[in-house]
This record gives sequence, C-alpha cells and structure tokens, in this order.
Amino acid sequence: MQHSIEDKYCLNKLKRILAVVLGERGDVNVTQYQVIADALTTENEQYCRIKFTSLEYDSSNGSSMYSSLKNARQTFEDTHIAVAIGPQIDVFTSTEYVILHQIHFVTSLGLINEESARALPILPDQKSLSKAIASIVSYLEWNKVAFLSQEDFSPVIALGGKKVFVSPIRLPTDIRSAKNPQLTQTLTTLRESQMDKFILHSMKRDVVKYVLLAAQDLHLLHHSIRWLITYLDFEDVSKEIIGMAKVYGLQLFDNSSFPHKTNAYSGSLDNYIWPKLGMDQSTNVRNDYSIDLLRYTGENDLLRLAEVSFQTKKDIRISTFAAKEEPKVTEPFKDKYFTVIAKLDEPFVMVKGTDKHGAKIYDGFCVDVLNELSKELNNFKYEIIEADEDRLKQLSSSARGIKAGKSLTIWDDITNQLIIGNASMAIGAFAVTADRESQISFSYTIISSSVSLLLTRPPDSTNYFQFLGPFSWQLWLLIVGFVLTVGLGLFVMAKFDSTLNGSENQKFELKESMWYTLTVLLQGSSEYAPQTTSMRTIVAFFWFCTLVINAAYTANLAAFLTLQQIDDRIKSVDHLARQTKVKYGVLNNSDLMQFFENSRDDPYERMWAFMKLNEDVSILSERKVGVSFVLEKDNYAYIDDGVINDYSAQKNCKLESIQQNFGVKHFGMGFPKGAPYLGDINLALLKLKEHRILDSLREKWWSAESNCSTEATKTKVNTASELNISNMFGVFIVLIGFTVLAVLYELCVVVWTFIRKQQSKKMVIII
Repeated sequence: MQHSIEDKYCLNKLKRILAVVLGERGDVNVTQYQVIADALTTENEQYCRIKFTSLEYDSSNGSSMYSSLKNARQTFEDTHIAVAIGPQIDVFTSTEYVILHQIHFVTSLGLINEESARALPILPDQKSLSKAIASIVSYLEWNKVAFLSQEDFSPVIALGGKKVFVSPIRLPTDIRSAKNPQLTQTLTTLRESQMDKFILHSMKRDVVKYVLLAAQDLHLLHHSIRWLITYLDFEDVSKEIIGMAKVYGLQLFDNSSFPHKTNAYSGSLDNYIWPKLGMDQSTNVRNDYSIDLLRYTGENDLLRLAEVSFQTKKDIRISTFAAKEEPKVTEPFKDKYFTVIAKLDEPFVMVKGTDKHGAKIYDGFCVDVLNELSKELNNFKYEIIEADEDRLKQLSSSARGIKAGKSLTIWDDITNQLIIGNASMAIGAFAVTADRESQISFSYTIISSSVSLLLTRPPDSTNYFQFLGPFSWQLWLLIVGFVLTVGLGLFVMAKFDSTLNGSENQKFELKESMWYTLTVLLQGSSEYAPQTTSMRTIVAFFWFCTLVINAAYTANLAAFLTLQQIDDRIKSVDHLARQTKVKYGVLNNSDLMQFFENSRDDPYERMWAFMKLNEDVSILSERKVGVSFVLEKDNYAYIDDGVINDYSAQKNCKLESIQQNFGVKHFGMGFPKGAPYLGDINLALLKLKEHRILDSLREKWWSAESNCSTEATKTKVNTASELNISNMFGVFIVLIGFTVLAVLYELCVVVWTFIRKQQSKKMVIII
C-alpha cells in the first residue's frame, strides 16, 4: 500500500471514513460497529470518524443473487468507501470483481481464498487456532469430547494428534433462536450419550448464545459437565450462563482496555495492521498472537486460568496463572428452573385450586416429594404442566421413542415430552417398566405397590346377642311360654291338691314353681322336689323336653358360630377366575391391562378372556368409572394398583382394598435419558428415605387422609379356633342387666318395707 487510509480519507476534506458491513441476508448488524466507532472517536479525537452502511447478500434464488452482486459492484465503485468488513462470501466479496478499491477485513474463520493484499483476516488462522484448541484440551486433561460446530471441524484433526477421542456433532446451519427444533433435538441426543465434556466451536456470537441458552434449558450447563467455548470473546458470551456451570472460554480481545485497543486507523496500513494483528505479510495469515483461557466461576465472574501464546515459526506456549483444580460446587441447584410434566392421578398429583392469578395450585404425594427435593437442593424452582391427551393425536408410530403399532397412552405423551426436551421431570403414578426405561431414565423408587382388588366392604354385622341366634324368635317365645306353663301347672297342683296338706310340696308357691322350672331348664339344682305322682310326671316330661332343647341349642350354637367365622367373600384373582357371577375390570391401556393381555399364565389368561367377553364393563376408560361400578353394582371388583385402590378405600368407607401377591410395581420420577442432574436427585431421595420423610408422606396421603375409622378400614380375618368378645358380649349384657334388675328390686323391697314400718308406727301412736 502506497498511502495509509488516514492519509487518503481522514486528512482530506471528508474528515471521515466510509465503511460497508457485509453479510448474508438478515445477519448484518451495523449498529454494533457504529457504537464502537462512535465510542472511539469520542474518547480520542485523533481517530477518524467512521460511517457504516450495510450490504446484504441474498442467495435465496438466482435473481436475488444477481441483484445482490450488481448492487455490491455499484456500491464499491464509490472510491470514497475505504473499508469492507464481513465474512468471505464467494464472488460477493471478491477483490477482483466486486471490492475493487477497498480493504476487506475478513471476519470469518479460515484461510482467505484470495491472494490480494487487500483481503486481511481479523481472526487467527484455522491451523494455529486448531493447535491452540488441542493444546488447551490437553492442558485440561480431557480425553473424550463432543465437538459441536456448524461447518468448521478443522480442530478435530489437531485433537486427534493429542490422542483425544472426538465425537463430531454438526449443529443446524440456521440457528436463529434457542428454541430451534433441530438444535433442541441435537442437544437432547447429545444428552442421551451421557458425555460430560463439550467443545462449542463457532465464531458467530448469536450461534454461541443460542446454543448456550438451549443447553441451559436442557440442563446441560450442569456442574458435572464441562464446556469449552472457542468464540474469541468469552467475556461477552459468558453473560448468557446462569448458575454454577463449569465453562471454559477463549479471550482474544482485551475488553478491559476498550476502546484504546479497538482497531483504528493510525499510520500506514503496512506499519499498523500487520504488526498489531500478528500478520505474516507473505501469506496474510494471523499467526502471532496470544489467547487467554478463562473459567466461569459463577455470577458472571471469570478467572484467568492460563495464556496460550503463538509466535511465528515457534511452538505454542501455555502460561498458567491459576490452579486447574475446579472448586467444589456447594449449591449446584441454585437458580435452577425445571419444567415438570404431570399426569393427574389421586393421590399422586391433584389440582388443589387456583391462585389469585388464576394459575392452578397442585397438591399430592408427588408434589410433596418434589417440594422436599427442592428444600434439599438449594430451593430450585419448578413449574408443573399437565400431560395433554390432545397431543397424542399428533403422535404417530413413527414418532421418536414410540414403537410402531403400539397403542398410545397419556404416558406416551409424557415420555415424548421428556425425550424432545419440553420437560425436565415427570411425576404421577409413573411405574418403572422395561419399555420406558429404554427411552427415559427413572429416579430411585419413591413408593412401591402390588395389585389389589377394590370391592364393597361387607356391612358391619356385629351382633352382641349371637347366643340367641341358634333359635328363631318364635321358638324362643314358645320356650318361654313352655316354662311359664310348667311352672304355673306345678303351682296349681301344689295349691289345690288336698293330698299335699302338711307335706313339703305345700311350699311350691308360684315363685318357687317358676324358679324350679327355670333351674331344670338351665340344668341347675333346687332344694325342692315334687313328691306326688302327677307332679313328678309333669317334671319328668319337662326334663325330657329341656334335654332336647339343650342338645339342640348346643349343636346349633356351635354351627351358628362356625358359620359366622367363615368368610366366603372374594379375596383373590384366583377366586375371581373360578366364578362368573362377579364381574371385574381394569383401566384401559394401563400397565395392568397390558399384563393381562400379554400373559399366558393361568389364571390371568382366563381372566383376560372373560374381560374381553364383557368388554363394556371390564375395559374401563377412567378409574372413577371402576370405583362407581363397585359402589353401584351388586357384584363387581375393580383391579388396579394397590396405592390407587387403597386411596379410594380410604376416601369411601364402603370400599375395601385387598392386596394381591402379584404385579409388584415401583413408582419413580421420570427424567430425560442422560439427564446430568439425575444423580443429585437420587442422592436427595436417599436422604429423604433415611430421614423417614418419604414414609411420613406416605402416611399422610394413605392414612391421615382417611375418612374412615381404624376398625372400618381393617380387613376382617377370622379363624375358627377362637371367638371374639363380640360373639359372647350379649351374654354379659344379659347378666349385667338382670344383676341391675335384681339390685333395683331389692332396693324397692327395702324402701317398701321401711315405708310400711313407718306407717305402722304412726297408726300405733294414733291408737
């Protein structure tokens, strides 16, 4: 160059430099360049003022490409324009056909395709930067990494030379937001690989920003995962990082010296641009420079860890400024936010009401567990969203994670939302199955259960007067009448029979006669005995009758109590399978229904055939339908998980849940495959188990919430070897009753005698 830019433009009448910012359509941001230029000229008047304009290249079709080239050619014919800034874009930035007089500062990474001295790189060349990245990875002692880039994978070869195993991951070419579906899918796939060291290689700030935000949403900026950002202004992009992520980055620009070290035009191009940028004038390659290695330490704080220096024709040198050892993360879940997808199932997840803003308030066993986990893990925040059955219609057998030909359930929507990254956790009656485990990850078990039968509870038939059961009430009346008749007969014969004058049988008054017949009936003894033939005849046949009555009562009482002990209610699936009177059913598309459908063992196979024959009452759309069938139909059993049926029985005292010895399930929380925070969640769950918090939560939702008394919720298990107090309590009631009656009678006699004596004394005094 014969003259400097300053000599040609800044010292002439224009007093300013005109510059054009180049780029693909939609990628040009003139404002950021103008802000920097204005800041420079404001602080130091020796710098020339710069006026930026934009020039976009539209490659959508042939006509727009031609128009873009034509417009660019006309723009750069203006010799007052001194500089073009932007990436290399084929012919659009050619110094031979388009940029005819200006200097082109190339902002893209890579070798310059032109030999023109007017095309100068801003960034280091690919080869030296690749060596720098490989040296840094070796310095950090990373042996296995995932390398994320859109198009430049040149550092992969250099990493291989350092014996680093690299998994190249191509990012989508057009990333304009953190919600880019292809970007989310790429990162979720990467998360499933469970790799813990990532290199994000890009010189586009927006790409780095959106990838970091997407990784943040998927919780890939976890303290167990390391990132290396090769964007050369890490101080700028580190502002997008939240929490305690372990992220390293490269810093080429010294932002602390801004604007003094911002490239400006002072002196000749030969004497300023090449030496300051570390240019090799023969190759136009920037290969003499230094890069700082920074480590993010939280709250937007950065630690200068090392400096990587490059000198022409010399080896790379790394100078250490701080220890490589990473500090221990004390609050890994601070400022973390999780999206939790849930299926409403009592008592796991329920809607309690709404807040003042109309948002739903959730309650239930799983919600309580989630709250306890939040307390253990730095009070992380979460939002609960409900599983949407309408989304099932959008899923097909070709959807990711869904097997062809499989009947879709609400759990498939939950699983799919975890897989595609729309949710971070899943709660509800989420049972661990082999199929689900192959698609997502599960936490440690939070509750276990086996299958149970939900039946109507037998009515409370407690009868304290069971000793009266062997005889009907008519027979009891007949026996009472029989005793009274015999007693009256003995009294009449003793009263009016003249042959008894002066004999002992004259003592058979009415009271003694009734007492004698009662003692004979109860096989007691009496001091009186009949002497006459007629009275003995009556007594003999009375003894015979009481013998028969006592024998019949004893035999019937034993049989009656035995029958009371026998419980012939349905208590097992084997009993259900052996009969056809009682209908039974399961929830449609549930894990239990699939168990019966796929089972080839007896009695489950027979039960499935029976349910298919009675599909209208056996394959139920909702759990509440099964509960209503049990309550409304005379003979019906609903088969479901024990924790579900137990809760229904606790809420309705007319229902009874009978546990079975099959179908044991373990319920947990669902997570995306490879979720880095799962280990922390499991550790917190173990602490909750050790402190019996999970046990207390189960007690809260399956016992404390009961509407029934303790006795009402017990399943009666009787044996024939013993009698309960209720079987004989009536006898004691009769004893107590007659004892009280006797005492009252004696009191009345005493009172009556006392009154008579007082009346007698008054009459004597009067006389």
